Amino acid sequence: MWYQAVFSSAVMGALLLLPAFKASKMETEFSWLRLWKIRSIDTSHVELTRYSFISEGQPLEIIRYASSKRASLSPCVVVLHTGGWDSGSHEEFAGVHRELASQGVIVLAMQYRLAPQHRWPAQKQDVTQAIRYIREHAVELGIDTDHIHLMGRSAGGQIATACAASMPELGLRSCIAFYAPHDMLFAREYAFEDDILNSLNLLRQYLGGDPDSAHENYVSASARLTAVAHTPPVLLIHGAKDTMVWVKQSQLFKAKLAHLGVNHRYVELPWATHACDHFPSTPGGQVMMRALMRWIIEAQGR
Repeated sequence: MWYQAVFSSAVMGALLLLPAFKASKMETEFSWLRLWKIRSIDTSHVELTRYSFISEGQPLEIIRYASSKRASLSPCVVVLHTGGWDSGSHEEFAGVHRELASQGVIVLAMQYRLAPQHRWPAQKQDVTQAIRYIREHAVELGIDTDHIHLMGRSAGGQIATACAASMPELGLRSCIAFYAPHDMLFAREYAFEDDILNSLNLLRQYLGGDPDSAHENYVSASARLTAVAHTPPVLLIHGAKDTMVWVKQSQLFKAKLAHLGVNHRYVELPWATHACDHFPSTPGGQVMMRALMRWIIEAQGR
């Protein structure tokens, strides 16, 4: 019936408009035009180049997104992908990475070894080797080595914050984590076999068992437990309605950073779910992109 179609359209419109309204209150540069794709970002000048580095004898790839309009060495964001530690690809979020690069930031999306074949801290070793490679090839890559940011989403965010918290030798300008777990003991406490992610299996195969048999791995993989006063600045972004990674993970880590006196910023999106920044024109995508760009620009002045 026609009225059913009208009702369905009204419901769908409300589901989009309510988050957009909330996003417009959070972000002064929120664009209603872009929401309807009336205005898009030109990324035609962004070029992709693939590089390879070696970690523990295994070749891993870095995809470089960079604007051909850059005039000098640029800040870079090294990105760690999603996937529950046993899957995912560094090719994900290409649209977001292209847009970020169009604004003058070099994006280096890196591979890391996956569980269960490679357990933590293998991923930590991969980050170490990737940052070393990036510094050694900084001129070729066009990056400013004083402005290297380590960023991850979900599982990649856990790797990013754990590395930043415990490895000052990386010399990071900051760490950025979207909807990530930062306390693996806390994650294990609330993991269930029948949840949507089969979280128990993911944690066990990634960390080598349960806390009683792999306690050291659980602790070293937890930025909330290893962060110290000289941990680099941290940007945390999380959706309050995330059903895959509890928003309390970021809330608790934020409290720890505040207690330590670490420079940080926490952005919580009240309507958002997991991976809400996948499409940069959406309310979540726009808020996250602006928060990220603002953070990087401010870091250049610190």
